[in-house]
Amino acid sequence: MDQTSLTRRNLSLAPLGIAPEAGRVSYSCTPKGARMLGAASVDGVHYCFVRGFGETVFAVSPMNAPGEQVHPIARSFSDLLRLLLACGSADALEQAWQWDAAQFEAYLQENRPGRAAQAALDAIAAAFSLTPMDAPFAYLQALQSGFDLRRIRMTGAPAPVEPEPASERPAQPADTGTFAAEAAAAAPWEVFFEGGFAGGKGRTKPGETIETGCAFDWAGETWRVPAVYACGKGLVADVCRRVPAEAVRAFAEKWDLTPEEDGAAWTEDRRLQAEAENPLKPGVDCTAEINGRPAPQSHACSTCWLPMFPASNGTAARAAIAQYGLEPGDCWVIWRVSFPWATARRPQLRTLRLRLCQQPQRLPAGRLVTDGNAADFSLRHPVTGEVFLLHVLEHTARTLCSAAVALPGCELPAHCVQMTYTLTPPLPGGSLQLTDCAPADRPRCAAGHEAGAALTQTGAAFLLPDDAAPGTRCVCSSLHFEPAERVVWRADFLGQTRPDIDVTLL
Repeated sequence: MDQTSLTRRNLSLAPLGIAPEAGRVSYSCTPKGARMLGAASVDGVHYCFVRGFGETVFAVSPMNAPGEQVHPIARSFSDLLRLLLACGSADALEQAWQWDAAQFEAYLQENRPGRAAQAALDAIAAAFSLTPMDAPFAYLQALQSGFDLRRIRMTGAPAPVEPEPASERPAQPADTGTFAAEAAAAAPWEVFFEGGFAGGKGRTKPGETIETGCAFDWAGETWRVPAVYACGKGLVADVCRRVPAEAVRAFAEKWDLTPEEDGAAWTEDRRLQAEAENPLKPGVDCTAEINGRPAPQSHACSTCWLPMFPASNGTAARAAIAQYGLEPGDCWVIWRVSFPWATARRPQLRTLRLRLCQQPQRLPAGRLVTDGNAADFSLRHPVTGEVFLLHVLEHTARTLCSAAVALPGCELPAHCVQMTYTLTPPLPGGSLQLTDCAPADRPRCAAGHEAGAALTQTGAAFLLPDDAAPGTRCVCSSLHFEPAERVVWRADFLGQTRPDIDVTLL
């Protein structure tokens, strides 16, 4: 039995982590006389036979330390298939040299074959009438302990970066030539688990690029996840959202925005209204499912490409446009999201899904006025249309004690209104926000002291009494020097305007 036996039966080891090579791969640790069997999708790991060693199958792991990069994993091709039937993937065989029996068994329990892998295993077992290898760890231990790795001679060749076949390269728009030329002259594209777009150069090795070419529509918008990166500590994904340039231009013209005028001096109402209309928002939160196991996001960063404001485009944005062939005439928001591995060692990527969730948005629901009397207000959710009843229980003037607001040379406002209320039907905490429309009074500074520009008190917090009824909520107005008899509140729901979406990358 040999590799051609699989081909004749239209079978493949790719779902088990040994994908046929499109071309010859040669690393400095690849044995001389190697005949390639296939490769994994991470760390350059590949599998081969070696001239002079019969049908013994070797695993080659370029990322391992020198002297630990080549290990025999099967005495024959038939034994390899039986080991795969027992272990579910080649990943366990490649890593077994560093484990004891308990660690090996724990890995098998935590990394059971997925649907595609199990189908491949069942087909191989039926086609060749094979049974799983008995005691696979004992088999590997006996094979490797009796093998002298000094007999293996390495090629000594540097690890190449093979060019992508021209037929497989994505078509580039004619106007990306400038970016492609810049990319060729710039530093190599490297992605690290930490450091965001600036990278972690000098601290860790860059991640291995795994191209996905994924493009999808979400709520009428074009999104792409062109590649993910397998790093030592976890997985990194670049999530790209296309925003039509004409939408951003219209927004900038309406609000008189320029790189010099960014709205920093706007009133709160103007800022919130503009924020709600900003076509570059909302943001996105991601979680991943790696080999069927959930992987929460640990950290993320973002950058924007704005063709109408060339001076505002940083190096990271320009590099991403060139690297991924994104249309430079459009605007792009690019999120770099990191997910730590669930295992101590980087796993072989068999399946990968992302769930994209829109970050909560402020959804205006109108204004309400309280003046000390009990009152009811109806609030309609602007997305779902559901009506909520806000019942005011108390509208009480409160004063902070002087010690809480003391600052040498300054007098700070100390008066506010505390309102307690209920909401029917109830909503999770934070789903509705009430904000005083009136800004807080600025501090008064005594003669001879600098004005405390940063000391703008916007509110205060008080605890609800112990006997407060379940579902009772509390909110405080802005701070003022004189008690306020009437407060105008801005009501905003926090929520999403689009459903979550699941994207399969691998």
